[in-house]
Amino acid sequence: SSMQYRFQCFAFNLSFGYLKFVFREMKVLKNPELRGSYLLVKLTRSLIRERPEHRATCEILMLTRTGRTRIHPDGPVVWGWIRKVMHMVRVERIAESELYMFTDKQKLPLLSRERKAYQAAKKERIQAEKTELEKQSRIKFYERMESLGLKEIAEETEQKYKEQMKEKKF
Repeated sequence: SSMQYRFQCFAFNLSFGYLKFVFREMKVLKNPELRGSYLLVKLTRSLIRERPEHRATCEILMLTRTGRTRIHPDGPVVWGWIRKVMHMVRVERIAESELYMFTDKQKLPLLSRERKAYQAAKKERIQAEKTELEKQSRIKFYERMESLGLKEIAEETEQKYKEQMKEKKF
C-alpha cells in the first residue's frame, strides 16, 4: 500500500525517531479531539543554501528569518508544509486556552485567515443586498408599468431580463 511505500522512503533517508514522530502526528490528524489545537512553528535553521521548494514552504508558513515563530491551526495542510521542512523547524502543540500568551505577530497566520473569512462573508452579504435591491426595483417597475396600462411591455422586459440571467449562469 502507499503507507508502506512512504514508510520505506522515510526509513531509507531518516532516523527511526523521526518516523515515530511522523506516524504519531498522522494519528493525531485522524483524532477529532486534538484538532482544536494550534501549532507553534519556529524556524531553527537558516534558509541559505536550501532548495527553492523549502524556501517557498517556509514563506507559506511565514517563517522568513531564523528564530521566527508563527502559530498555525492544526490540520493536515499545515502538517504537509511542516513535513517538507521538518529538518529546519521546531513544532509545539498549543491549546486554544494558551493563545493569549503570544503576540499578534506570532498569530499572524490566524489573523489573516480571519480577515479572509470576514472579507468573503462581506462579499457574499453585498451580493445578497444587490440581488435584493434588483428584485425590489423590478417589482416596482412592473407595478408602475401596470398602473400606466403598459402590462405587455413590462412582461416583455421581464422575459428579456430572465433570458439575460440564464445567459449569465451558463
